[in-house]
Amino acid sequence: AAASSQPQQQQQQQQQNSLRSHPSPPKRTISEIGRQMYRPFPSRSSSMGSYKQVREPTSSASLPTPPTTTSSPTIAPTWKLVGGTLKLLGLMGFWACDNIAFLTGSGFLDPVSLTTSSSSSSSTKETRMTRKAKASAWGARFYFVASIAGLVVNFKEILKHRSGGLRIAQSELS
Repeated sequence: AAASSQPQQQQQQQQQNSLRSHPSPPKRTISEIGRQMYRPFPSRSSSMGSYKQVREPTSSASLPTPPTTTSSPTIAPTWKLVGGTLKLLGLMGFWACDNIAFLTGSGFLDPVSLTTSSSSSSSTKETRMTRKAKASAWGARFYFVASIAGLVVNFKEILKHRSGGLRIAQSELS
């Protein structure tokens, strides 16, 4: 029994020694770790970036520059701001009206009365259903506005991309 425990002890000592012999990783600051985690991914930044990556495989360390356009890239166009705002407001309105319709339908938003009578309970149910229908109708209107705004903004962005960066990348590839 002593002979079998001796190889186990030697094996455990070897494992502990091997753990001690590995050097610890170099200490890095939080900003260095963040810089590595959140660095831009060049192949997803633009069509021109994808083109440069395919064309020059050795220059993977440098970030590609997006194609230059005549408009200023730092200022968003007015149509994009208005469309994004309409989309956001539409989705917020839909969310609010949908929650109101649910709470009304479940009876949570019913007016509280201490007296109970059969005529008041039927009228309460009727008003509950009309309030729920109104909230659902307004929610559908808000969702419609959000969907139209999203379609317009995305369509304009596709057209802008097709006439800008995509066209430049295609012309340089051919």
